[in-house]
Amino acid sequence: MCTSAGANIGMQPLLDAILSYVPSPAERPFAATAKGSEDAVAVKASDSSPAAAFVWKTVADPFAGRITMFRVISGTVKADSTIQNITRETPERLGHLTLLQGKTPTNVPEIRSGDLGAVAKLKDTLTSDLLGDKTIAFRVLPIKFAEPVISYAIEPKTRGDEEKISTALHRLQEEDPSISYNREAETKQLLLAGQGQSHIEVTVAKLKRRFGVEV
Repeated sequence: MCTSAGANIGMQPLLDAILSYVPSPAERPFAATAKGSEDAVAVKASDSSPAAAFVWKTVADPFAGRITMFRVISGTVKADSTIQNITRETPERLGHLTLLQGKTPTNVPEIRSGDLGAVAKLKDTLTSDLLGDKTIAFRVLPIKFAEPVISYAIEPKTRGDEEKISTALHRLQEEDPSISYNREAETKQLLLAGQGQSHIEVTVAKLKRRFGVEV
């Protein structure tokens, strides 16, 4: 099926196809492992089960801070409530919950099992973390990201950016775990590593566009 989101071509047939051929969360259980072991378990979407949500992406926003995108595996996640970060064993305070529709976030009071949502400004939560009730008896394996294959030495264009560059790179690494950076001890160079030259160029463009850091 050929579609174009920018030109709004083929969107309705695509949505119809998803509705007809892609299984709903109620029909396709979420793959997880039993608590304390590696035995596979299947978690069915159910609003009556204890709340559990898997963080599948983190976005570094210079204004809103860290935006956490998650899928509710079971139960119901409610706004203005406290939820446990099962992975890091720390509590997290949820503020406004949103449904992301393109560039337009819509505030909602709750997000139910099977749905995707987002929340801003969580303190410790990162991609692949599991949020939920302390009583849930399963865990979710972290997403496996590709290891970096190429490194470039980078340096700020202005001396005023020297202090901001590490903070900005840390934020971008939270968003894209397939990049890494470190200070080479022998050469004293700051190395930025990624999946290829284009990947590095995109990361450098993000540094400038989002954080005002030119390298």
